[in-house]
Amino acid sequence: MDQRPAPDGLPRPQQRQAPDEGAGGDTRSRAGPDAVAKAPPGDDESIDASSPVTRAAAAVADMALVLMGAIIVVEVLLRQLFGRSMMVADELSAYLLLVTTFLGFGVAFQDGRLFRLEAVLGRLRGRCRYLLELMLGLVAFACAATIAAYLLQYALDSARRGLVSDSALQMPLWVPQAAMFGGVLLLAWVALQRVMTHRRER
Repeated sequence: MDQRPAPDGLPRPQQRQAPDEGAGGDTRSRAGPDAVAKAPPGDDESIDASSPVTRAAAAVADMALVLMGAIIVVEVLLRQLFGRSMMVADELSAYLLLVTTFLGFGVAFQDGRLFRLEAVLGRLRGRCRYLLELMLGLVAFACAATIAAYLLQYALDSARRGLVSDSALQMPLWVPQAAMFGGVLLLAWVALQRVMTHRRER
């Protein structure tokens, strides 16, 4: 600090140093802790609906994706190295892709990545956002429940008639149809949980 005397012979007034924020000084603003605004209800990006069911669905979808990649790699190696083919690689890959996609619906909705209007939700706050998210959950539940009912009827009809795929594998058609039903049913359940959670949070 500059301690030289002033030109008139009087000592210079000492300047007080600002508190060092890194040395443990009080860094709070003068407004105090009350100045921190709390987010209004309904502004959360997503509401946690995690459960063992959705975690298991995510694990099965991941395993189906890995298995699909392994089948494709084996098919490529067989054709390139031995000039042979499994003859069912395409069909198996299609079924595994179906499992991954439909089981992923519920997990994606749980994580807030499905049936979202981010361009609109990002501009809404409070009650308006709450009502829109509640409406999206109800629409998702209604659509998923309706589709699940038709898929169940479709799978039962295929099982009753003994329908199989027109390929060397001759996969019973009710098997992939049941996987579709399970995925959409999971989506309906997660959507219903989201609606109930929204109502409790409100």
